[in-house]
Amino acid sequence: GAPISLNMVSEIFLLMSLISWYKYLFMFLFFYCLFSFMYSIYLYSFIQFGKIYDFNFNLMNSSLLNYLVLILHLLPLNLFIFKLFF
Repeated sequence: GAPISLNMVSEIFLLMSLISWYKYLFMFLFFYCLFSFMYSIYLYSFIQFGKIYDFNFNLMNSSLLNYLVLILHLLPLNLFIFKLFF
């Protein structure tokens, strides 16, 4: 699939166009996105771990090097996607 940033931007544009088309869709779309997010997290957690994720993730257990590697991979990817190199 597409990178996360492009998917997120396209979903935001789609939601904005739907809301501008019919203003009363806002609450329906809000709850639809909320329940979709909750179900996706539940399904991923159950498939990958066999239990419900309890959201007790401690950021202090991860090392700074892991975060640095993550940022150094995501930043150039987003710069390539949005063509921010001059």
